[in-house]
Amino acid sequence: MQEVFPNVYMIPVPLTGNPLKELNCFVIKGSNRNLVVDVGFDTEEGRERIKSGLKELKCDPECTDLFITHAHEDHIGAMVSLREEGCFYNTYISEKEAWFYNDIRVNGLGNQVFEMAKWEGFSEEEGKEAFLTHPAAKNRGGKQPVSFVTVHDGDILDLGDFTFRVCVFPGHTLGLAALYEEKKKLLFSGDHILGKITPNITFWRLDFDALGEYMRSLKRAYGFDVEHLFSAHRNLVPDMRERIRELLEHHRRRLDEVLDLLSAKQKPMNVCQVAEGMRWDYAGGDFKRFAITQKWFATGEAFAHLEHLYAEKTIYRKEEQGTFYYFIK
Repeated sequence: MQEVFPNVYMIPVPLTGNPLKELNCFVIKGSNRNLVVDVGFDTEEGRERIKSGLKELKCDPECTDLFITHAHEDHIGAMVSLREEGCFYNTYISEKEAWFYNDIRVNGLGNQVFEMAKWEGFSEEEGKEAFLTHPAAKNRGGKQPVSFVTVHDGDILDLGDFTFRVCVFPGHTLGLAALYEEKKKLLFSGDHILGKITPNITFWRLDFDALGEYMRSLKRAYGFDVEHLFSAHRNLVPDMRERIRELLEHHRRRLDEVLDLLSAKQKPMNVCQVAEGMRWDYAGGDFKRFAITQKWFATGEAFAHLEHLYAEKTIYRKEEQGTFYYFIK
């Protein structure tokens, strides 16, 4: 455990089997209440790390709340177990993430995964394998709906000498929520802004332009006065605005890459075909050699970029036998 700002402590929670390696769990000690931000997979090692940190910091459960930035398993997995052990009083999460957890995740993601797999051009067998090997299926914690305290953009969480404003930044998920302390110039960003690695921006549903929402959310965060950015994975980011510029440029290059692929092919391409032609920093960049889980993440990213170009009316989309194809006229 490391004190990264006065009365702000970071606990590295292991994410066994995940390339992200660790979650940065933060404990904020306020004069009136304490707040924990995200908890990692539901593993004994991870739970013990958090419980040990809370005990060392003398965090009374009656005065300690949990804030979940979004409902991915590497952030929310251990929530139910830790709640049942009496570690927290309230559990805060944004309204859309609460909906995703209680209405979609708890009921299983199978139907959604299989439908998306067909849209993208996977075979039925690949879709089943992607679902069974997906980290969200392997590391799922509680399987019953949870009574959350839902928060909305602009809500205030007052800990005493820390006053946080909830900032909903859609893109990485439907309703990722960050915490901004304006006077102290702190931002707890979850996966919205990460250093060195690029947050996964994937397809969610047809009425949600994930990449467009993400870039708008980045531009909104750019206007915040932040001196200390506390992100959920890897190293902390020293200069938020510089990192935002890098992330926006990354996605501009990706969009150009997708357009170049469609232009060169001169015929409609499905999502898997586009992903296969894109550059990747995995398995030597050869999409055909990817494990199915990595193929799933790669096609999700390609899908988000294609859907953004489609939403911007830069490219066209058609459906054939349940699979989407994209093209330039």
